[in-house]
Amino acid sequence: MGQGFNIDIQSKEIDYKHKISSMIISNTNYLSCVYCSLVDIYNLHQNNLNLTYKTSIYCGSYVNHINFHPNYHQLILTSLWNSEIKLWQISDENEECKEKCIFKGHSNAVKCALFNPIFANLVISTDDNNIKIWDITEYIDFNNFRHNSINNLQWDTTGKYYGFINEHFQGLSINEKESNETIFSIKEEIKKFFVL
Repeated sequence: MGQGFNIDIQSKEIDYKHKISSMIISNTNYLSCVYCSLVDIYNLHQNNLNLTYKTSIYCGSYVNHINFHPNYHQLILTSLWNSEIKLWQISDENEECKEKCIFKGHSNAVKCALFNPIFANLVISTDDNNIKIWDITEYIDFNNFRHNSINNLQWDTTGKYYGFINEHFQGLSINEKESNETIFSIKEEIKKFFVL
């Protein structure tokens, strides 16, 4: 059995009224936990498996998903129920986290937003029916693709393609980020297994 984590609760009073809905660990040992519209960020000390509180982010709306930047781990994306994506920056000097910008343009709750693993200025996001690719240096979406019932959005490791699953067993699709051209799909194969 693995060893558990200890939380240093002397540095912050923890409110247990809401359960943790999601969490993520960055490559630089930040742990973030989501409680409704609040994100708590901890430093993870791997040498003794302890967590110490660093800061909190109040997002103003229910948080559906969080994501750390792959290279600049002080940058965090929050995907929100109110159809916004917020970009935050954690300060190394003090216990602050500042809102850098808000991306607007989705018509429904944003299910997830992910930094591109290679092209650091690109973010992909999805609500129920739209996938948007954003340039975070220009604060604009430069590609907007319509799909139905999107679930489980991911970049590939090269950053050139994105994949998603259609929620109603209509398959998995991998598309090119610039053109949205489908380069791989297993829609028909999945249908064979889910014949009613």
